[in-house]
Amino acid sequence: MDLVRDHLAALADGDLDGPAAALDLPVTAVAELLVLVRTHLRPGVGLGPATPRTVPDVLIYRAADGGLSVEVADSRWYGLAVAAAPRRLRADPEAAAWLDRHERAARDLIRQLDSRATVLHRVATAAVAHQAEFLRGGAAGHRDLTRADVAATLALHPSTVSRAVAGKTLRAPEGRILELAALFGRAVPIKSRIAELAPRRLSDEGLRAALAVEGHVLARRTVAKYRAELGIAAGRRRS
Repeated sequence: MDLVRDHLAALADGDLDGPAAALDLPVTAVAELLVLVRTHLRPGVGLGPATPRTVPDVLIYRAADGGLSVEVADSRWYGLAVAAAPRRLRADPEAAAWLDRHERAARDLIRQLDSRATVLHRVATAAVAHQAEFLRGGAAGHRDLTRADVAATLALHPSTVSRAVAGKTLRAPEGRILELAALFGRAVPIKSRIAELAPRRLSDEGLRAALAVEGHVLARRTVAKYRAELGIAAGRRRS
């Protein structure tokens, strides 16, 4: 962004007129960009070459009332908008036709981005509300949740929820980056406990008995399936 690269010092001094003149922008547009910079950009000191990082698709914040709020980037978050064309261009029929075609394409793109962001926000909000204890305290607070459950709650098709979740990441309130899919699934607390018990080299029957003592009643074959899904070798094969 040219405004940040070339005019950050002027902005820090409260000068909007200078950057506006240099970039040939209205002062109001510079003020709006400054709000975007203050709200969404996080400056930092870099040592050595910059390393690219992926921005999470869903941001979760701890609200003042102790609840969790969800933010998903949409066109407004990025400051996207269709710029107004000068009148002199509108007066030229050929230029006006070119502008109309590209403005329609730009508006369609923004509409698609916002539509996807809206669906993702609805899905993420429902999942976060269901998994609030998991996000606060870890695997022990995870509750069974499927994409079909969220689809039914939101009156969406299950495939719509699956597409919204696929490949997305979230940033938890304390900064952890997780797959959005981590909010879904069954038996997450049990699998976590099996992973914790793994160093004891228990057999599947031993794991089943240990889980039963803690109130998790499962068949031995179910324990074996979860252990295999975690990539943990059978007790007799663990070194």
